[in-house]
Amino acid sequence: MSKTTITFAVILASVLASVRARSQYCDFPPDALMHGPRREYRGPYSNGAYLYSVVIPDHLVGYDGTNPFYQHGFGIILGEKPYSYVMVDGSPNSLEFPTAADAAKTSLEFLSHKAKIISFQVKPMSIDTLPGVFLVANYTCQNSPAKFVVGSVFAISPNKTYVYQLSLYATGDQFGKDRAVLDQILKSWRYMPR
Repeated sequence: MSKTTITFAVILASVLASVRARSQYCDFPPDALMHGPRREYRGPYSNGAYLYSVVIPDHLVGYDGTNPFYQHGFGIILGEKPYSYVMVDGSPNSLEFPTAADAAKTSLEFLSHKAKIISFQVKPMSIDTLPGVFLVANYTCQNSPAKFVVGSVFAISPNKTYVYQLSLYATGDQFGKDRAVLDQILKSWRYMPR
């Protein structure tokens, strides 16, 4: 496989991940995880390809699609309708974000194309040993009276090769309660350099 073909494949995977993330803002959890064939994860989860590990809380299940070539992380479906959704992801940093703040800014731009942002806040934080940021955005979607919140933590690997994202998508009423799950997962997240 040529270097050009590999580069194109990495860029395509990144674009597809971005499209998937955009669709999650107003329509979560993803239908494929709710109804399609899927893998299930419980307890400790380790992703050797993207150099991170995390512990899924005892009472929850992480789901991922069945494509063996796309194993970036998993999603957790919380509660009953309207569901909240936690996404844990590691991906190539194909957009070459120099910092976690740049990844958060791009995520906010994607959100503004899909929804009306009411307010947002970005704060620095650490995720294990990596510097990161925590973005919280309140927004509304077309054709829905509901108010939504996304809370996303972003970090970049030390060599700038990978971007990490842990996000909670919820209605405004559910976000405060379900944030405890995101916080629990964040505390267990570890960077695993080779």
